[in-house]
Amino acid sequence: MRSIPILSLLALFICAAVIPTAGALSVGEVHFDKMPFSLGDKVNLSIPIINNGDKKSDVVVQLQQVTFSGLMGKSTFVMSGEIGEHPSSKSIGILDGSDGLGDLRSGEKRIAHFVIYVAPDATGGIYNLNIKASYRNAFSSKTEMLGTISIPVESSYIIISNVSDDVIAPGSANEMTIEVKNVGRDTVKDVLLEVGTISPASSAAPSTSMMPGSIMEMMGGTIPSFGEEEEKVPPISLVGSGNRLYIGDLSPGESCPVKVKLVADPKTKKGLYRLPVTIHHWGGSSSDSIAVRVISRAEVSIPEIETSPREVKPNTTATLLVTIENNGGDAARSVRVDILENRYLAGRGAWNSAYAGTVAPGDAGSAIFQMTVLEGAPEKLPIAMKISYTDDLGEHAIVAKKGISVSQVEEVKSPAERVPVLVIFIVLVLAVAVLGFYLYGKRVKK
Repeated sequence: MRSIPILSLLALFICAAVIPTAGALSVGEVHFDKMPFSLGDKVNLSIPIINNGDKKSDVVVQLQQVTFSGLMGKSTFVMSGEIGEHPSSKSIGILDGSDGLGDLRSGEKRIAHFVIYVAPDATGGIYNLNIKASYRNAFSSKTEMLGTISIPVESSYIIISNVSDDVIAPGSANEMTIEVKNVGRDTVKDVLLEVGTISPASSAAPSTSMMPGSIMEMMGGTIPSFGEEEEKVPPISLVGSGNRLYIGDLSPGESCPVKVKLVADPKTKKGLYRLPVTIHHWGGSSSDSIAVRVISRAEVSIPEIETSPREVKPNTTATLLVTIENNGGDAARSVRVDILENRYLAGRGAWNSAYAGTVAPGDAGSAIFQMTVLEGAPEKLPIAMKISYTDDLGEHAIVAKKGISVSQVEEVKSPAERVPVLVIFIVLVLAVAVLGFYLYGKRVKK
């Protein structure tokens, strides 16, 4: 970026927001709702007034615009004078130019409140406001100049007007489109989009800097934070050769789409993350952030199935219990288990389909079936099941195969099959009997 006089003025005036003057009253640290101001802004201003001397009665604090430093081409110009003597008086206004604080005892501090308005067609630059105070003391009435406040106004107004494809899943890449638009009334030169480090939206630690964040950003600094260890692997990373994307000049009303490719770590948790961006251009810069939504997937499996009884007898009713586990990062919703066609299984009605509902991440659910194992089933009967469910990524279906034990009953022979055995037994008995009578007869003859 080029060396720009107005940025030097910004740093100088903002870091020393109030130039105090000698007097019995002094000004503390001035606070704005936002900084710098943009076109059309209405901003609250708080000014602490401290009484360093004797008691002051009927203290009234006033704001008056006196000077203006603006841009003309690529240089600065300065105008000065009381309100109404130059065009800048139409660009910025003080909705109520005075605030009565009442009486101030010695050492007492009170806050004077003002509202400052920036016109939509204001000229960009530095607007200087004098702080004056009038009061009565024990001897007379006095008016003091307490200091000067310098207010930067951005008329070159570049915004993020649209973001598309801002959803990404863990372990995947996605190309996001960021649309940058000039909503100001002047052409903005040398626009550049800088993408920062992505972090969870809920993990922002409070700043430990004494300087307001908006001022730090304008000066190109960063705000340190402590108390959290940085992750070794960022949850979301920018893919590409660099994080500074040159856009060029933007005319009033002109916009430009910028594509940014992101990749999410497989362990990234579901939630909202922030993509910080800074828009640099000739004359200044502005910071913003874009929400990136990380959606997660369910990982469903069937670790085991059980039957009651443990060994199923053919032609008897048995209960089949199917356990469904979810080891993913999202809930598995509308979980249903269907037993695929099996010639050894039968049942009544829609016996082969069971609804398991929702299975939360890290949890387990179950599906129960009543079935009958038919004759001829093998000792280890394989069963194929389809598990269907939905998660953030849509509808899914997987097939799992498990087995059950079938008792093998010995065959019972029919009466016709038992006849030959009986005949053989009778013949043997008769043969033994005949042999016995023969041997007995021989012994009697002797």
